[in-house]
Amino acid sequence: MRGSQIKKVMRRLSLLLSQLSQFPHDLIRQISMQMSRIQVLLEDETPIKVLVVVHAYWPQQFLFIVDYLNKISIPLSIVVTIPKGPHENEIEDLLDSISKHHEVNFMKVANVGRDVGPFLKAIETLLNVNWDLVIKLHTKASQKVWFESLVRSLLRSDGRIRNQIRLSKKFPGGLIVHPYFRYPGHKHELNEPAMRRLREVLLSKCYPVPDKWFFAAGSMYSTTPAKLIDFMQVMEILGLDEFEEENDYSQASCAHVLERLVGLHELDSRQGLICTSIYDYLDLKSLLVKIT
Repeated sequence: MRGSQIKKVMRRLSLLLSQLSQFPHDLIRQISMQMSRIQVLLEDETPIKVLVVVHAYWPQQFLFIVDYLNKISIPLSIVVTIPKGPHENEIEDLLDSISKHHEVNFMKVANVGRDVGPFLKAIETLLNVNWDLVIKLHTKASQKVWFESLVRSLLRSDGRIRNQIRLSKKFPGGLIVHPYFRYPGHKHELNEPAMRRLREVLLSKCYPVPDKWFFAAGSMYSTTPAKLIDFMQVMEILGLDEFEEENDYSQASCAHVLERLVGLHELDSRQGLICTSIYDYLDLKSLLVKIT
């Protein structure tokens, strides 16, 4: 085995150990949820408001998301952001394939800021609604397992969505993500381009850099409007609210930096990144995701 391959294997093992270190915390949270089982049963018929924001660039991956949306019987409010490009007309045509019991709207957006910029633009006028949950999704063509695992973890069933709402009410300072996509932001990882840029920004604003935190790799998660409003305020304070054109994309782009900042912001809330479900630890396919 070559040195580079050994290095990748060691990094994968290190990543897995970091992720598994969170299992006891997730288990305790799951037990606390089960202890309030009577309340859970009473809430199952309670009307809920769920906003799903999908950034759709790739048609095939968008159809995968639509398939999961159509399996959800809870009426959802869905906003699809469609970037200008070669697939925009095809994506717009596919909107009709979304089940009619969902409310669907779309926004044409510039191809700026990857999936993060359009998401923030979409929710600017929507956060005044009392949503029980906001789910952020986007199409990803480069890694099939990565993309499909994240979508499934958030849209697996009505029960999964209701469970995320209960988690967000029980732990209102947290962000809900797949357990195997909580990547460590250790200090020794700060040589990575986006981490390096984030560190420079934090130090320039006298914002403390902790020894360890986790961020939501892949930037698909669920949360509450209050958390998003709070995060957007932090973005403005740090001056991370201007996004690059797609032609200027790099591994240190503002979208990548914000992906890492989300985890750091959640650490400040003292609740961090919350596991979508304890059962997602059994999603062993996620371990096949390539890491650089």
